[in-house]
Amino acid sequence: MMDCMALYVNRQRLLANVLRTLSDGGKLLIVHRPVAVNSLPLFRLALLRAQQRDVDVKTLLNDISAVGMEFTWELENVKALMPKAWWMELLARRRISHTQYLSDTEILHGLRELQEGVFKYQGPMVEFFDRLFMVTATKPSVAASLARTTRRSSQGSIKSKEELKLSLLLTEEYRKLLFSKK
Repeated sequence: MMDCMALYVNRQRLLANVLRTLSDGGKLLIVHRPVAVNSLPLFRLALLRAQQRDVDVKTLLNDISAVGMEFTWELENVKALMPKAWWMELLARRRISHTQYLSDTEILHGLRELQEGVFKYQGPMVEFFDRLFMVTATKPSVAASLARTTRRSSQGSIKSKEELKLSLLLTEEYRKLLFSKK
């Protein structure tokens, strides 16, 4: 699933359906471009609209976890070098997800903003890093479903080890071993 998490109103329902249909050993790959770490050469309005629709990483991972999927994630930096005209064409044709919700007029104004601003004094090539947040999710493993520990106290969930008070009753045999003078 590439750059589409913001399109779903109920991501947990979608992910639950994916989990249900995922074969044993199958994997779901989610490629997400969080606006918070964006480094694409975009115009201001495209960034603003992307911020309004963006799904933050924490929310995405919580949604995946809430349906019971196991996951790993990493942030990949992919270096891109391309002709400036090609990048402008990608933006004009809405091939970059951050421009999907803009009108033709907004796109034209944005392209002009780039041409008269960031791209004005550059050569014919544009170079940037595309930061991709990649999540690989799977069905829970058998081992994970067999044993699960949740720490709770009378006040609710325990958030740190310091809050966890443990006690152990010692038998006489163990007392002799622990406290012997030898």
